[in-house]
Amino acid sequence: MPASNEQNKYSAASAVYSANGYTADLFVGDVTELAFDADVTAIDVGCTLNLYVERKGADGNYYPIFSSAAITAVGLVSQSIGEGLSDNASFGNLVRIRWTVTASKTATMSISLLGK
Repeated sequence: MPASNEQNKYSAASAVYSANGYTADLFVGDVTELAFDADVTAIDVGCTLNLYVERKGADGNYYPIFSSAAITAVGLVSQSIGEGLSDNASFGNLVRIRWTVTASKTATMSISLLGK
């Protein structure tokens, strides 16, 4: 459960991902810090998973503010985003989470985004 000053901006229970995808736009204009977390609990041999947090620009395009290293094994991914944090990036009012999965392979993970 988030601390009282944290806001749950996105949460997806553990699920199997077999194709590239992304979330809807997530409003984050009311926070100054983001905590992105993913728990990869299963991944096919030969699968490469990549995770991104992208800011929506005024032009409607999405710009990466975080991109994970290529994920090929189970494990945790965690990134703090915001001024003075490990990823010192401005994220504006809208972000989305995007993922890519190697064709015809699967990865199982849960994803969350907290704001503060």
